[in-house]
Amino acid sequence: CAEGQSPPSGWPGFESDPLIMHIVFVSAGQWNPKDWTAFQVFRISLMTSELISMETETQMKGLKVIFDLQGWSLGHALQVNPSIARKISSVLSDSFPLKVRGIHLVNEPMFFRPVFAMIRPFLPDKIKQRIHMHGSDYHDSLCDFFSPDILPPEYGGEGPGIEEACQDWTNHLFQSEDFILCLQSIQNVSS
Repeated sequence: CAEGQSPPSGWPGFESDPLIMHIVFVSAGQWNPKDWTAFQVFRISLMTSELISMETETQMKGLKVIFDLQGWSLGHALQVNPSIARKISSVLSDSFPLKVRGIHLVNEPMFFRPVFAMIRPFLPDKIKQRIHMHGSDYHDSLCDFFSPDILPPEYGGEGPGIEEACQDWTNHLFQSEDFILCLQSIQNVSS
């Protein structure tokens, strides 16, 4: 993070599913593109992926992601270029020992589809098949993919709320500060 800035609010929260170790909730509209570049947000997701990939059980079972695009604007879309698209694809397909079992998009705005069309060609077929767009009427359709007892009430479930999940993840990040700083130093040396 830049000095004096905290990570974008709502980025991300976790819940556990007995079959899938983690469900990652990303409130993409919470990212302020005037304060954070797409590359900085991508780096935060890499740190998150590094922390998640340390868990052997998650490596075996995989994870699912719910991207809530409520509030995602043209300012966000304009920052996603082919370079960022390739990096996102690389992380999803082969850069981490994580099995992405599902990517669920909710509240996607109309102009999200052209951005997604830029990312899609870089994705392997198995990832393309695991992407589900639910729109703004997503409560019932998410329950087709997730048990209601793990989904937060904000997403039609009965599990812990997003605020609680985000606070738990923030606490985990603070406890992992030394590891994250180590990752940054390794990245700076290899750059």
